[in-house]
Amino acid sequence: MDPAPEKISAESPASNTEDMATLDSQPLVLESLLPGWYVQVAADTSREEAGKRHQQAQAKDLPVQLQRTIVNGVEYYRTLVGPYSTKVVAKTKRQSVEVESFVKGTPFLKRVQ
Repeated sequence: MDPAPEKISAESPASNTEDMATLDSQPLVLESLLPGWYVQVAADTSREEAGKRHQQAQAKDLPVQLQRTIVNGVEYYRTLVGPYSTKVVAKTKRQSVEVESFVKGTPFLKRVQ
């Protein structure tokens, strides 16, 4: 005789507002990026820290992406502003974001093809 099927909750994900708020507060982390020029403004090992930087950049109306990567066995979350269509535009944007509080280190350009 087969075991009884497992019961599945009929609760819709939207009915649990606490879980939805947590999902909404976490920015989408990408493995790959759209082609273009980006300004990398930080690389954090903490997703939470990267999420804070993401929110700060969004508050400045910047197009910002988080990219997850592994370097020498360590997981990083890159905070990238962009994409921009040309290196010239990305370079100009780099100069304007250098003074922002969410920048960690010296921003640099990154090209994704």
